[in-house]
Amino acid sequence: MANASCFFLTTAAAAAAMARSTTVTVGSHDTVPNAQTWSRLGWTSLNSTSPVVALNIHDPSRGVCRPALGKSSTCLGEETLLAASKWGLFFHGGTDSIVGRRVDTALSLETCDVEFDETVFVLNILTWQVGHLLVDILEPLFYATGGDKAHLFFHVANADEQRVLSDKLSLVDADTPFSLLRRFTDHRVRARAELADLGRACFADLRLELDASQTYYASAGTATPSLRERYRRFKAFLDVDAPKSSGGGGKNRVVLVRRKGSRELLNFETLKKAAAEEVAARSKSLEVVSLEDEPFSRQREILAAADVLVAQYGTAAHNVVFMRPGAVLLLLLQPGWCSFAWHYALQANLSGVGTVRVCAPGTPRAFRWTHRAWLQGPWITKDAAFEIDESLFRRALVAALDAEDGVAVFGLEEEDDDDDDEEEDDAGGPRVHASDARVESEGGLAKVMLVLEVVGAAPRNDQEVLLGLPREVLDSERVRLCVAAPVGADAACFKASAFNEFSTLDLRVAWQERVTLRCWLELDGTELAASETYWTGRVVAETPGLGLATITHSPRPISADGEPLVLDWRVFRPGETLEVAVASRRGGEATLVARLDVRLELQRNVAAFCRRVLGEVRCADLTEAVDALARRRLRAARLGLPIAQATPTRERPFVFLHNEKTAGSSLRRHIAASARRLGVAFYVPCYDADAVYHQDERCYAFDLENASLANGGDRAELAVVAGHFQWGVWGRADHPACFTMVRHPVDRAISLYYERVFQRDDDLGGRRLNDLQPDYFQWLLEEFKGSAFGKYRDEGMCDAACKMLLGLNLHKGRGPADLELLRRNRPDLFAAAAGGALFLNASLAADRLKQCVVGFQDDAPATRRALAAWFPWLTLADEDRLNSGFSDVEDRHALRHDLRARLEACNACDLALYDVALQLKRRQEAALVDS
Repeated sequence: MANASCFFLTTAAAAAAMARSTTVTVGSHDTVPNAQTWSRLGWTSLNSTSPVVALNIHDPSRGVCRPALGKSSTCLGEETLLAASKWGLFFHGGTDSIVGRRVDTALSLETCDVEFDETVFVLNILTWQVGHLLVDILEPLFYATGGDKAHLFFHVANADEQRVLSDKLSLVDADTPFSLLRRFTDHRVRARAELADLGRACFADLRLELDASQTYYASAGTATPSLRERYRRFKAFLDVDAPKSSGGGGKNRVVLVRRKGSRELLNFETLKKAAAEEVAARSKSLEVVSLEDEPFSRQREILAAADVLVAQYGTAAHNVVFMRPGAVLLLLLQPGWCSFAWHYALQANLSGVGTVRVCAPGTPRAFRWTHRAWLQGPWITKDAAFEIDESLFRRALVAALDAEDGVAVFGLEEEDDDDDDEEEDDAGGPRVHASDARVESEGGLAKVMLVLEVVGAAPRNDQEVLLGLPREVLDSERVRLCVAAPVGADAACFKASAFNEFSTLDLRVAWQERVTLRCWLELDGTELAASETYWTGRVVAETPGLGLATITHSPRPISADGEPLVLDWRVFRPGETLEVAVASRRGGEATLVARLDVRLELQRNVAAFCRRVLGEVRCADLTEAVDALARRRLRAARLGLPIAQATPTRERPFVFLHNEKTAGSSLRRHIAASARRLGVAFYVPCYDADAVYHQDERCYAFDLENASLANGGDRAELAVVAGHFQWGVWGRADHPACFTMVRHPVDRAISLYYERVFQRDDDLGGRRLNDLQPDYFQWLLEEFKGSAFGKYRDEGMCDAACKMLLGLNLHKGRGPADLELLRRNRPDLFAAAAGGALFLNASLAADRLKQCVVGFQDDAPATRRALAAWFPWLTLADEDRLNSGFSDVEDRHALRHDLRARLEACNACDLALYDVALQLKRRQEAALVDS
């Protein structure tokens, strides 16, 4: 209900003609998204317009403040809030508010530079947009004036529109919807800023803001008889001189509105085609329009003639007030907003227009604090692009065409009803969740605007239990949100009513500072169990945040390019999991596990882990450590790098593809030892089930045929595989965790020569590379494949990495007879291998390499960092070094130019792959740099 306070100030009889006291009536209504305050003043004067508009309340007799005997005084106050918009949080710096300041002198008209003897309205509007004009201005202005004329001054929230408001006000005298303001004034409509140019202005009847209590929007979805009558009169007032439609013969004309700007309907063209087909099949007509491209007179014609108006949630849907009774609005709603179709459906109902609503799929987010706030809509931006299911749209259009006149058809509300733990995960009670944060520069400090949601069980508007608490508990302000540094700091607590969909918790901190907070709920001064969350972020640059919360209504910082302070779960890959082992306060080790791709899970699991395992004292350290690890994973995901593997499993095994002479032999020892320590099945040729090395025939295995319990694990159970294998050796697993070592192809070939050829005790051995004849060297490149135990040992010195990644290892593990049989059966494979870069698919090899983490033979520190980040289960002794082979031989820079040219020619694919590996290395290093 509206609340009104009336103050009548006695006028001194001797000054009745020229000196007056002010009369004041102040009202307020608790509408959404915020309370609206309005007032009416008789005989007031303007005091100032900066920093806020202030009016003089002339009170020479102090008639508004008379103490009763034995009781405390009840006064209007030295300064009183006279007006504030329900959209006040959009008016940054509080520039929508107007105050009154009591003065002891009466108003003398002789002191006025300008005197208004007609009624003057000073109004706020969120944006110079048709929807807000219709809902926030025209309807309550009609109720306030009955259509009588007055002076109009406007102030707009949008900073960009403020700068051009004078130009926009000219739209009042053009063929635009704003021409409807002409029905309320014969004067020029002016910007509120012009009040500053009037000098001392005096007002006989000044109206500040509008009484919102009588509007349809303030009723929150309830169509009472009195509201119906009020809205009927308002619609009739707007319909004066409007074009008329016959309205007969059924529903023949469908109008599809194309929306411009934000909230893009991604499959609009598909829906347009579907509408055309459905309309044509019924011999109806379809018109596709962009209303903003049409003059208002033409818009009125289109709307009056429309039998079905298809529009998205937004301004176009508010035009139902111009449609004929019996028409139907087909409303397309973005994800999460289906429950709030009443914003338009009630307006349509009051206009005699039916409604069919179609809801885009998407998990609804319901996390409101108070009953009032529940009526506004979810705390999620309305401006995200979305799609509408085509089959659902067709059904809805048919329903709209078949609807009886004036019947509101509700249904077709097929929002995603997947109640998994991604959203509605805390059915036992409410919990705080830090969902977004924005950083701006303010006076040399960083201003962090933190968005705190309250998540919990999924309520609906007609339920008496919200977030697991009775509605009256929330509405009575017994619930408070509290924040504090995790250890030893005083808490700051706020009433639930202090928050709405636009609220942020603003922190001002020094740049480069890390902020860590514990946030929780209190009921009657006692902390609600399991309601807490922990949040941390290092403030290094301006950032607009994730763009999900409704802080998007404020202008984006110009230099906002910093990393978001709240982790964006949408970037992580399906199933990506973070595991952190921590020493428990009770002794032993406990592991925190959380899915990173589930919106609420990381904060929820950290808080639960702290309660169960650590206690509050150590939670700050854990929160910061988890944040650092998760941000590494986030950067890796953004860079297209593989998912880290906390623990190898049968379903997602670890595979080390070891290309000869890339420094992988010592790594295989640690892989076997780590797998044995974890107790998972492994197969690393040369190693037995105890991870003991054996230099014998078992080393010359190039597939998984010899995997067994004696060698580390049954083949069907393998979780770790490492050896001179080729792509696909893992067989059953769709997405193994892959690692490979990389070396410059020319250096790798040189190393292979000195191990496999130079050390031979036959005619091939004993000669340094730079002493070889070119033709002989070419023969080695084409024919030498190494051998041991009657089997070929390697793929030679040419394109070995590409062959490994393409599954073209033709010689490894085969004897001469096996090789000839394969050559007869698959000549295409040998043609591809012999053809080098002309036949090897370098692009496919690169794509497969990108699925792996890479290490580099010549950069052991970078390799260690990569292994620690992506495979934390794999431990390497600090003193170990990667194999480097012979140290006193030629490298690629010292190799004779003609020999190097031949090596480069036969390694064209591997050279291209090496360049890709360098790019991957740079990405890996970038992912590991802490912000």
